[in-house]
Amino acid sequence: MSKYHICEEHLKGIKPTAADQTFLDNVEDAVVRLMADGHLDIEVVASELCVHPTKLRRRVKTITGLTAHTFIYIIRLRKAFSMLSCYPRFSFLQTSQACGFADNAHFTHAFQRWVGCSPREYLEQKQQ
Repeated sequence: MSKYHICEEHLKGIKPTAADQTFLDNVEDAVVRLMADGHLDIEVVASELCVHPTKLRRRVKTITGLTAHTFIYIIRLRKAFSMLSCYPRFSFLQTSQACGFADNAHFTHAFQRWVGCSPREYLEQKQQ
């Protein structure tokens, strides 16, 4: 099982309070808004949420058990999976830019590390 799928299974198993879920939803909304700009470091996301970066890191870790960096990567990869599934004719460059990666090589490397296969291999598996 890939690192991405292990994290997703872990997130499915947590039972956050309503306030905690609202916070996680706000983090996800901020990440999605900032994704296209490519500025997805913790400081920018925290600024978007009007919280200190340390508070963001601590709260995400407390709620999810994952680091804020990992949580943000999961959100980005969800978007990548969605785009690869819904828009398979988009170039990998278009997908990488939409998901906030600096370039196609960074996207492909991150996808390979987290999912265990390249985006191209993922699409080929989906088509079978």
